[in-house]
Amino acid sequence: MNLTVRVRWQVATDERFARVVRSGTVDALPERARAVHVEPDGLEPGCEYWYRFLAGDEVSPVGRTRTAPAPDAVVESMRFAFGSCQHFEQAWFSAYRHLLDEDVELMVFLGDYVYESSWGSDLRRRHSAGEPRTLAEYRNRHAQYKTDPDPQAMHAAVPWLVTWDDHEVDNDYAGEQSENLDPDFARRRAAAYQAYFEHMPLRESARPRGQSMRLYTRADHGRLARFHMLDGRPFRSPQACPRPGRGARTSSTRAAASASRQTARCSARPGALACRRAARRPRALERHRPADARGPGRQPRARA
Repeated sequence: MNLTVRVRWQVATDERFARVVRSGTVDALPERARAVHVEPDGLEPGCEYWYRFLAGDEVSPVGRTRTAPAPDAVVESMRFAFGSCQHFEQAWFSAYRHLLDEDVELMVFLGDYVYESSWGSDLRRRHSAGEPRTLAEYRNRHAQYKTDPDPQAMHAAVPWLVTWDDHEVDNDYAGEQSENLDPDFARRRAAAYQAYFEHMPLRESARPRGQSMRLYTRADHGRLARFHMLDGRPFRSPQACPRPGRGARTSSTRAAASASRQTARCSARPGALACRRAARRPRALERHRPADARGPGRQPRARA
């Protein structure tokens, strides 16, 4: 069904919504996978808030967030966690359940929130389909990862800062070049970017514009800490010294790192090439949206 759904949102100072301090409506559009991204203004710094979404007779689970301290605030300490490289098939995500018990204020995710590829035989569970290449397939991959109750609970409990690496699109991709030199990679990358934005806690400013999407940014936690969220993938040069017919390989990152310090040379064939540097740039912050209540978990995979 291609119907637009009118969604109401509320932000309150208590879990029972006795005191709603911000509210509004937003349209959930089918061409945007009916994902909504709300940025309430006028909230007090350094405070906890609860939020929910309503559509028709349906009410979402309640989420909790926390605003950052004022930029000039003197903050004694903070508790934050980081995670990365969570492969749905390789392990369970119960590390998030343990993080909830640590009462962290912020979750920082450093890339590979989903994996496009599959490997190995000792798998805990299976991707629902093969490697995604279209918008619908990337949406389904994100939706499957979101079925795990432990990251659901973490999204509903604390604000997130997120960035990506390669597997949200394609293994070892660099800029507009894919691992296997796919001539239609620009279209595939744009589909992956759109699905990522739709399913992740990102500000409207990160919404893809054509084939471009900006994630890099920085975020302050009072005067105590500054988080530089980097985004190397869309801006980097292709991997140094790949195998013939390949745009990238994991082992070539060592050559790229060496090239960034001085000069590395490829001597595998006549007319040797100078290995190109893998350029990296700064990248992004954001916020989170509600999820289902947490449930039983298993063995951890996300790092903390």
